[in-house]
Amino acid sequence: MKTSYFFYYTLNSRKSKGIVLSFLIFCAFACAILLPFFLQKGKDALLPRREYYLLCFYEGKDATSAKQASDALSLRGGAGTIYERGDCYEVYACAYENSKDAESVRKRIKEAGGSCKIKVFVLPALATRKSEGENQALLLAEECFSICFSAFTKAYKDAENGKERALICAELSLVREKVATLIKAVRESEKTVGKVAEKNQKTAKESAVFSTVCAFISECEKGVENLLLESTRSALSIGAKRAQLSLLLSYRALLSSFPHK
Repeated sequence: MKTSYFFYYTLNSRKSKGIVLSFLIFCAFACAILLPFFLQKGKDALLPRREYYLLCFYEGKDATSAKQASDALSLRGGAGTIYERGDCYEVYACAYENSKDAESVRKRIKEAGGSCKIKVFVLPALATRKSEGENQALLLAEECFSICFSAFTKAYKDAENGKERALICAELSLVREKVATLIKAVRESEKTVGKVAEKNQKTAKESAVFSTVCAFISECEKGVENLLLESTRSALSIGAKRAQLSLLLSYRALLSSFPHK
């Protein structure tokens, strides 16, 4: 009886080990096939898709009502930025990188008797381009966006927390210098690619990336300069929120002008 039980146990044990081994071999085979595919997908994405969260205080088709909502919001310290989406108008106060932060502010506004919605603002993914120089230019645009978005967000928060205007402007001046450096880097990269293009007879269409990026970074530089001209802390706070929203809109326009896949 013991011999029979031992034989049965050994047989089943071997079968179990065989099943497990077969499963592991299958997994290894599947990984070998699918891994290059996933690596290729990751390789094709220069920049990922991202979401930002905007506080919307008006949404409708009446331009007059949108203007009134914008003015009222500005008086309360919001950006009051009017965005036209087809035949619809939306009025925004500011933007957040984190949905929890946006929801927290929305709840506070509701508790105070106000009303607003959270609108998801998408920055599309950007595919890698054939020219390494163009990829570098687009990455410089991304760096400029990140620097300016952080700076504008910090500026209005500092202003609301009572930080001296002179100190906020000092930090913004450093940001302006960084942005100016990025413009120079893009132009130097364009010169390098231009020399290569002459040898390889590449089309002028490729240089459009550099002009688009330069225009975007120049716009960012002007945004910082305009903030430095604000004479009061409250005006600086509102201006920083407007600059933040304008930055998001212009950067999405830049990304949307290039292939995503």
